[in-house]
Amino acid sequence: MFLETGIYTVKACFVNDYGIKSDVVSNTYKIDVLIPAPPEVSVYSGDYYEPYSIEAQAAEDCRIYYTTDGTVPTEDSTVYTSAIPMPLGESVYKFVAISEEGVASDVTARSYNLTLNTEITVDVAISNVIYALINADVLLDTEGKMRGMNGRNVYKFNSVIRIGENGDYYVIYEYYEDATGIQTRTERIYGVNVQDGTACRITYNEQGQIVLVDI
Repeated sequence: MFLETGIYTVKACFVNDYGIKSDVVSNTYKIDVLIPAPPEVSVYSGDYYEPYSIEAQAAEDCRIYYTTDGTVPTEDSTVYTSAIPMPLGESVYKFVAISEEGVASDVTARSYNLTLNTEITVDVAISNVIYALINADVLLDTEGKMRGMNGRNVYKFNSVIRIGENGDYYVIYEYYEDATGIQTRTERIYGVNVQDGTACRITYNEQGQIVLVDI
């Protein structure tokens, strides 16, 4: 039973197997619930023309949850674990901090509209990855067919990120689609430069830093 801050009077009695009741015992309690501070979100609402990572912070004894569908986050919502790439177009994020006792903070809401100033669209970026893989003799055609495989590779846009001094990149995930149409994500990730459309592999070094590799 969770009680909000306030003064409560609780009355109780015991009933035995014969239906005989004991005297009623009454006690008054003062509940003072500590409400966590709302999460601090690094990027304010607004229009953006380059990608940013959305970071949220809360007290150490709290876990942060968030939603992107406009609903108020609860413990059943997505757990915030690391910075979130700002999505293309319009998006709404709502964050809440929930303490170990299950007490929720006020909601921190952010609204974004990310528009990139480039002629390289998401569809163009995916096509550039496919053609680069065809030129590298990894794929046989634009349908994603490969030698000796019954299925095909499918490429899907994931996010836009800034990779240090290399600039902004579309992040493209690779999926293998079997003969029944079931898609399974592979370990390969590709990046396409937002400004010039150059496609490359995205890998990570031992320190967890992104390393771009030619296809």
